[in-house]
Amino acid sequence: RLLLSFSGSGVQSKGTFLFGSIETLIKLVPGNSAGTVTTYYLSSTGKKHDEIDFEFLGNVSGQPYIIHTNIYTQGIGGREQQFYPWFDPTTDYHNYTIHWNPSAVVWYVDDIPIRVFRNYLSQGIEYPNAQAMGVYSSLWNADDWATRGGLDKINWNSAPFIARYRNFRTRACLWNGPVSINQCANYNWWYTWPQYRQLSYAKRGQMDWIRNKYMIYDYCKDYKRFNGQEANKDLIGMTLDKLVGNLRTYEMEVDGNKEQKTSKKILALKASDSDEEIELDKEQIAFITKNLSKFFKKKKGTGSKKRSNNNPNGYYKCGMTDHQIRECPLWEIEWRKERVENEQKARRKEKEEHSMIDAWGSDLIMMMMELMRQHLWH
Repeated sequence: RLLLSFSGSGVQSKGTFLFGSIETLIKLVPGNSAGTVTTYYLSSTGKKHDEIDFEFLGNVSGQPYIIHTNIYTQGIGGREQQFYPWFDPTTDYHNYTIHWNPSAVVWYVDDIPIRVFRNYLSQGIEYPNAQAMGVYSSLWNADDWATRGGLDKINWNSAPFIARYRNFRTRACLWNGPVSINQCANYNWWYTWPQYRQLSYAKRGQMDWIRNKYMIYDYCKDYKRFNGQEANKDLIGMTLDKLVGNLRTYEMEVDGNKEQKTSKKILALKASDSDEEIELDKEQIAFITKNLSKFFKKKKGTGSKKRSNNNPNGYYKCGMTDHQIRECPLWEIEWRKERVENEQKARRKEKEEHSMIDAWGSDLIMMMMELMRQHLWH
């Protein structure tokens, strides 16, 4: 791709696809590339288009590129995640792959996954699974925003700016009209096999390492951008009752805003650093969201149960008649034993709740935030 002061460049595939693996090798613009953006992405057409992006934001000499990823569903984007490369992307070719199947979208760099966007369509989160997308690439002038928010402009004395591509490869289902919606999701396709529905343990470890070390922006944690009300909440320390209460509050606010047509608010809770790609199957997610309040409801009180006195004379079961129930030594022993047992149950319950939060919390909150983000954008 070539960029001059009077002309950019671009290319697109002849065919369109629904699901598969799209990859190419790219060597980015060397030297002072500030203000330039090299792109490689999938996109459908129309106002409610789907799109899956790799964009490479140039920088001044000596400063790193930014790998910018985004996904649009039904015309709505705003899901940016950005990374510094852990290599020099201008000295050699590197593989950039978009793996897209009915279960998830995965962005790979040199066979290392850096991001996953899972299919939570059953929970009301839009997912690109019904629009064919073509493959596009371009090199263009974006110096109004690309480098330090537009502070660093293109130095045209360094033109022409050249990004090089090779070994473009598609292993994807070619679009053949609406009938492809079912055909391309068929389990006969290799990308629907179990090993491609979620990352392996080793790949998950690679992704976590990259995200912990090189991710510099995550829309899920940009609470100011989405008017987050709970920007500094620590999810791990939050009780399940409080989590449910916060979600109920958000739901009532959204319902009230719909009726009154006032400005919408969003609840943003801080999840763990491992981010959105915790692997849960759809049944677990459906169970959590549909039964959240009931499943996480905390029993009121942990003290002893109120004892009923079936003895009309007020005596306890020891059979002695010279004292009342609360003066009975046997009653005192049983009451203390029961109190200890209840305290132990309460501690076990609290430990189990925190285990549930550790296992499910990040993914659950990501899903809730995504639903809220869609409310805000609509």
